[in-house]
Amino acid sequence: MLVITLLHTLSYVQESAGQTLDDLLILPQTNDASFIGLEDSIYRLDLRSGELNRHAPFPDRSLFAPNTLPQHNSSVASGNELWLWDSSIGSVVHIDSLGQSTVFPREAGPTYSRFNPVSTLHPISRLPLVFGGYGFYRAKNFFIYFDSDLGEWHETSTISGRHDPLPRHRGRLLEAGNARDIYLLGGFTSETEHDPHYDNADSRRA
Repeated sequence: MLVITLLHTLSYVQESAGQTLDDLLILPQTNDASFIGLEDSIYRLDLRSGELNRHAPFPDRSLFAPNTLPQHNSSVASGNELWLWDSSIGSVVHIDSLGQSTVFPREAGPTYSRFNPVSTLHPISRLPLVFGGYGFYRAKNFFIYFDSDLGEWHETSTISGRHDPLPRHRGRLLEAGNARDIYLLGGFTSETEHDPHYDNADSRRA
């Protein structure tokens, strides 16, 4: 399936005058589709049929801080809905299944700037949930979530426990599918130990 994704993406790029691979933004992937940002559009690649279609206009790039356009680790998808945000954790854009956008511009307030975090959808609220990342000369070890009612990012309240993950960046954050747990896989940290499972029932409440 990855080969199909690459072949169709490369084919589209070659047919698009004045565009190169450097213009591509690899956005999230679901079991059925992969999303790609290219110039002024977001495209949906159907991983079953191989069809590549324009899904929505790409958000106004002035919403995002310089050199922090959304990437695969600063975006999440559920079905045909997308959440995109500034890769240093700032402005947020929600794109619904019809391609309509709702913008939540970054306002003054606490900063959660970090790069290369991992992200998924909160298992209950279905809003962006981010862990770790690197910023201010150190890796992070806490979760932040997006509150769409307030249009703000907030740190989660925590309950310390034996499953607390180590500070890290990169890696993967995956839903367990039981509306409660998420899995933290891999990543880079100053420690050699990698905690593979985060259980928000008995350690941190997300």
